[in-house]
Amino acid sequence: MRRALFWPMTAFGCWACGPSAADELAAASTQVTLESAARLGPHRLEATIVSVEGSRETRETLELLWGDWDNFQARRLRDGRQRSEVRVIQRVAYARAGQGRFTRHEDAELYRTELGYSWNLWDQSLGPFAGRVQWEVEDDDAVVEGRPATRYSLSLAEAPEGAEARPRADVPLSLSGEVVLDEATAVRLSVDLEGRYLAGGEDERGVKLKLIRSGFGQPPAIETPADARGDRPR
Repeated sequence: MRRALFWPMTAFGCWACGPSAADELAAASTQVTLESAARLGPHRLEATIVSVEGSRETRETLELLWGDWDNFQARRLRDGRQRSEVRVIQRVAYARAGQGRFTRHEDAELYRTELGYSWNLWDQSLGPFAGRVQWEVEDDDAVVEGRPATRYSLSLAEAPEGAEARPRADVPLSLSGEVVLDEATAVRLSVDLEGRYLAGGEDERGVKLKLIRSGFGQPPAIETPADARGDRPR
C-alpha cells in the first residue's frame, strides 16, 4: 500500500483501526513522548544525529537501556567519546560526566525529567524541515521483532503555494529516508534519514539520523557502580 501523507498532522484518538489507519498512525507519531516509548516495555535504543557543516561532521549518540521508570541506563556520546552516563537501579540514580566517578543520588526524579526532555532526537533532527515532510506508506503489514508496524518513506514536500520565507528562517533543500512506526504506540522503531538545508537562509548544512529499537521484552542488565560516591549536598 503506497499513499502520500504530510507532517505535521493532527493526532487522532484511534490510530490502529479504520481505512486511514496508516495516516492516523503517522499523525500520532508526531505526538509521542517518553511515556509512549515506555509502553513498549523493556527494550534498547540507539540513536545518532550527524550534523554536517562543510567537511566537518559531528556525531551525537544516545544509547538507552530501558527497563521501566525505575530501571534504565542512558549514555550520551559525542564523536564516540562518552559525555555522560546515568544508571537508575531500583529508583536510585548513579550519574557521572565523561568517564569520571559515579555519584549516587537517592532520588532519581531529576534524571527521569532530564531524559524526558532530551530523548527525542527525531524532533532535534527535523526542526529545519517542519511542515515540509512528506510521508508515503511502503508497507502497512511490517513486523519488527514480533511487533506489528508500518514502514514509510520520507521526502521533502513542496513549499505551500504563496508561502513567504521568514527572515533568517531555515530553508529546507532536500530530505530522504525511511521510518518504521510501532502500530500499538506510534513510537518510531527505526529511522534512517538525511537532509540538507540553509541554516538561517544562508549557510548550507546537513543532518542525518539513524535510530533503532530492539530487544523488546528483554529486561536490561544494569550494573551497580562499585565505587560510587554518596549524594552531594543540596
